[in-house]
Amino acid sequence: MIDRKTVMDKYDEVSRLETFSERREFLLKQSEEMKVALWLENIDQKTKKIELTAEQKEILDVIKKKFITIEFAEFAKGKSEEEAEPEYNKIMNEASQLLGKDNLRELFVILGDSHTLIQN
Repeated sequence: MIDRKTVMDKYDEVSRLETFSERREFLLKQSEEMKVALWLENIDQKTKKIELTAEQKEILDVIKKKFITIEFAEFAKGKSEEEAEPEYNKIMNEASQLLGKDNLRELFVILGDSHTLIQN
């Protein structure tokens, strides 16, 4: 188990990187366990600043339990979203409707503080 301070240090480190490609490279160098910890931290950091409905909290819980795991990361490695199981697509479509595309992107595409990211 990775301790919270290590996760926070890595999260701060990735947040200082200014481009998607730098953040992607950084993430690729991490262990599967650290990748999962960073994505969970990302969700926690970004959702504590917004008020969520019960449905939104529930869908985030489902996603964290089913898809932000080492097992899922290893299963999904090298696969595209088009190759995902129907359950994944169903849940992510529901999340998109409940959270909105911008929030979904913020939580699951942009790792780290999006204010420090230079978007081209």
